[in-house]
Amino acid sequence: PTNKWQKCTFEGTTLIELKCSYNQLTTLPYLRSCVSLKKLDCSANQLTELPDLRLCVSLEYLDCSYNQLTELPDLFQCVSLEKLYCFYNQFIELPDLRLCVSLKELYCSDNQLIEEPKVLPGVKVSS
Repeated sequence: PTNKWQKCTFEGTTLIELKCSYNQLTTLPYLRSCVSLKKLDCSANQLTELPDLRLCVSLEYLDCSYNQLTELPDLFQCVSLEKLYCFYNQFIELPDLRLCVSLKELYCSDNQLIEEPKVLPGVKVSS
């Protein structure tokens, strides 16, 4: 697979949803300037890492399941994140998600987690 994002930029703040699942992608574009991004579905690709999402403060939904990820980027500034799907990857641990105060659902099964995810009480966790 080649880098299908070459010469593709998302400058500005108008991108709200990016759905790029089932494309055999090995990388994602630079999304740091996408402060209005609410939904990112990059599931079922060949990703080994995700881009920096710290400034994606509007992000509500992230599905990165069915990839080859070994770690999640820092999501502590993603205070609007409600749903995180990261099952079927190669995670050994997940970052502390207790600062994701809006998180309602975390699906992280079929990984190699050595400890339970750190989330606020009341979050539905499937690990």
